[in-house]
Amino acid sequence: MEDTLKALDRSRKAISQAKRKRQNLSLSERISAHDNIIATLQRLTEDTIPRLTSERQRLLQARSDVFANRREDLKRAAEDAAWIVTPRAKYDYVGCFKVTYKQERVVVEVGSETYAKSIDEVDGAKLFAYLEGVRKTLDDSRFDRLLFFRALKDAISLARILEMDRTGKVPIRKLYPLLVLVRQSHDERFLKQPIQQSFNDYTTAQFVYDLARFGRNGWTLGKEQLASHTPNMATIGRGATMTLPSLDGRGANKTQIGAVWIASTR
Repeated sequence: MEDTLKALDRSRKAISQAKRKRQNLSLSERISAHDNIIATLQRLTEDTIPRLTSERQRLLQARSDVFANRREDLKRAAEDAAWIVTPRAKYDYVGCFKVTYKQERVVVEVGSETYAKSIDEVDGAKLFAYLEGVRKTLDDSRFDRLLFFRALKDAISLARILEMDRTGKVPIRKLYPLLVLVRQSHDERFLKQPIQQSFNDYTTAQFVYDLARFGRNGWTLGKEQLASHTPNMATIGRGATMTLPSLDGRGANKTQIGAVWIASTR
């Protein structure tokens, strides 16, 4: 491939040189120069296209071979790193992630929330490396249990002021954007310069991950509790709920939240 590219570059330079000199060449000399260029390109074409075609077929076969073993390679890499893998028919739970397979592409979810809509990765080991990176990104996001609880309380209070609650209970998907606003209201950089460049993204995937981090040590803080109820099928059917990821990776994600409120534990 490298030799081919060099030859093509030489031909390109020859053509450019011929164009620059054509004012000083006779018609016969110009015709001869073009004949030489055409002959060079024909030789390159005759030699290069079959080689490129052959190489493409080799790469396609290699991709097909890796793709055929993607799920097994992903499972092996994950288990070697002490991650728990729970296989299903069309998807796998890998650690705290749900990995859904759509031919050669995959969708990665954290709980009910999509982290990556579509990834073109046929290599299972590389896919696991990607998941490790996502987990690190989620873990590296600053999390303080007390500050998170205070932000939730402020967001719930704001929802009540805006009459977005239902008898004091705030639907989880309505709470999320208010929590984003509350978080920004404590960001000094954003307050000094409230522009898009100083806005800190806070995805729904990070939100459910942080909720799971909070609940891992219980839902109570001091004399207050973040309370929720199991949503009914109608709420689930209209996509108004959120499901928390299983941080220990043990099977399917089960904690589903429809609405939350702050309750006293006294």
